[in-house]
Amino acid sequence: MGFFRSISSALRKSDGATAQTAEARAARASRLAEISYDEILSEYAVFGTPEAVVDRLQQLREQMGFSTLSTWMNPGGRIPNERVLKSMRLFAERVAPLL
Repeated sequence: MGFFRSISSALRKSDGATAQTAEARAARASRLAEISYDEILSEYAVFGTPEAVVDRLQQLREQMGFSTLSTWMNPGGRIPNERVLKSMRLFAERVAPLL
C-alpha cells in the first residue's frame, strides 16, 4: 500500500506540467490514494506464465495509460531467492521484450 501512496504523492506535484497534464496526474493520484489491498490483489497484481503476464500488462497499460513499469518480484520477502531470480530472468527474457 505504501508504494501506491508514494506514487500518488509524486503525481500530485505538477512540476511545470500543462494544466491538462496536471489535471490527469491529479486524477491518477486520487485514484491511487484510495486503492485497497484487495483491489490491488484482484485487479493489479500480475502473475502466471510469461505469456499471461504479457497479456495482463498490456491490458493494464491500455486501462491505466502507464508508460513505465516497476516490478516487485518478492512482495513480503517470503519467496526463496532462487524463485525470485527465476522470475526476474523469465521477465527479462520473455516478458519485457514483448512490451
